[in-house]
Amino acid sequence: MRKSASFEQKLLAIISDGQFHSGQDIANELDVSRTAVWKAVNKLKGVGADIYCVQGKGYKLSSKLDLIEHNDLYKRLSSIFCEHNQILIFTDIASTNRYLSTMKVDSAEPYLCVAEYQSEGRGRRGREWHSPFARNIYMSLRCRLPVSIHELSGLSLTVGCSIAESLKTAGVSDIQLKWPNDLRLYSKKVGGILIETISSNMNSTDIVIGVGLNWDMPDNNVIDQPWINIKPFSTTQLRGELIGSVITKIWNDLVLFSEKGFGEFKEKWDSYDEYSGKTVNLLLPNQSIKGIYKEVLADGTLLLQTAKGETSFSAGEISLREEL
Repeated sequence: MRKSASFEQKLLAIISDGQFHSGQDIANELDVSRTAVWKAVNKLKGVGADIYCVQGKGYKLSSKLDLIEHNDLYKRLSSIFCEHNQILIFTDIASTNRYLSTMKVDSAEPYLCVAEYQSEGRGRRGREWHSPFARNIYMSLRCRLPVSIHELSGLSLTVGCSIAESLKTAGVSDIQLKWPNDLRLYSKKVGGILIETISSNMNSTDIVIGVGLNWDMPDNNVIDQPWINIKPFSTTQLRGELIGSVITKIWNDLVLFSEKGFGEFKEKWDSYDEYSGKTVNLLLPNQSIKGIYKEVLADGTLLLQTAKGETSFSAGEISLREEL
């Protein structure tokens, strides 16, 4: 079954050519009322779409948008997703992770959810993920791994390696990883990973892997840490193309992870590790621990040289900050 584009997506496709289109012409083309067009335009403006509305001329986007197109993305990922409706593209959504986590499905088939805008995007520890309209990459992959929940150690690190490899292939040669789930470029955040478990038994675990990447974020976004965009450094200039390569790499690496665990990716992780050998502070919920960042072990835990000796820390509610 092919998932048709939403009304808002069809409207955006019409007005994204740089020309004005009257409300009546849009209404005729989409077989709706002019009032429906007006409401849709206001909804899109409400989530950040920069649409010009000029009386007597109609509507147009202020600049051409790199919109994610369903059929294009399906062609790139048809080896993973058998049906069109396994790829879901939303103009706006609360959270791609939340949508897939709560979606009722009767099979182990994978699903991909991509959004142009998220109103309630989240990072680790419930932090807000800034989501300007059609400027970044907000996506989640739901899948079933043939392992128990106890065998998921290091999964976020593996996914980090997958994304870093994809970005490197796309020309972002200086990409680095920050334990346990941040992507960095020139000491600035470029993306993050949020993995959530839906259900698990002895033989399998259903998970959702959320990925957020700063692609072409406007400078006027106020964010509480240094950040940077991918697009200026990438040979790939379309979000859909990058999404296709990232999801393909993640999917292939999940197969290897399920068979051999994070240990198979440790050497690759070490090559991208930004903090190895540096003095850092580990911020736990109730304390801060200073030490020298030794390495990430084969089970995905962080080995820290502290005043009390070498101690390993698992992921979860641990944050890492380099001491300046």
